[in-house]
Amino acid sequence: MIRPARTSRVILPPLGWSMIPKGERYRELLHQTLAPWWGKIFGFHLLKLGALSADLDSSASSIQHHVAVAPEGPQLSVLADPDCLPFTNKAFDAALLAFTLDYASDPHAVLREVDRVLVDDGYLILIDCNPFSLAGIGRCVPLLRRRFPYQCRMFAPFRITDWLHLLNYEVIHVEAMLPFPGRASSRRLAGFCTCHLPVLGSWRLLVARKRTIPLILTGSKRALNNPRMMYPVSACQQVNSPADSRCHPE
Repeated sequence: MIRPARTSRVILPPLGWSMIPKGERYRELLHQTLAPWWGKIFGFHLLKLGALSADLDSSASSIQHHVAVAPEGPQLSVLADPDCLPFTNKAFDAALLAFTLDYASDPHAVLREVDRVLVDDGYLILIDCNPFSLAGIGRCVPLLRRRFPYQCRMFAPFRITDWLHLLNYEVIHVEAMLPFPGRASSRRLAGFCTCHLPVLGSWRLLVARKRTIPLILTGSKRALNNPRMMYPVSACQQVNSPADSRCHPE
């Protein structure tokens, strides 16, 4: 049975990677994973939503202005809730959410708010936990439930993909990371996990773009692409509706 995405339970996220055991190694792994993408994303403003996102190094990004937002934590630009951002519509060219959805009481509201402040064709970078991995199995162990990453909510990958499709996002890249949650694995092992055993990755990197044209054509647009044969009407021919015939009988 699929659990509802919205919950009244509040899970307090770590305020930085230094508060997590082996957090510095985890942060270095994410730094290596995100490095190839910083040079591919252009614009003026980058949103780093959540305390863990704010604590990630994004200095290699082509975007110069970085805004870190979270309810609390160090190195923040703005104090705000992820589901109520104090920014105008389409204010950011890219958004980084590192485990933000895993700690959100209403992930739908967070995604809608990020979608509101993201420009058309903007980039959304998500890092989340995989419930089907060893980290998901570790949630069943009482001694691990209150530790990171086992305390995360861990939504199934297909659910997050469906949420993004409903908001008209195109998923352009998915990468599995950290097959063994107890230690930060090498890039070589992470690459093998991505290619051959993606289900074992405890973490997942998902990159999506906000599209302005629907990914699935509606009926009206399909009709434009496949026009039917139209029969010409002569200039002297008059077409009357049934109501006109009743009002003006011959």
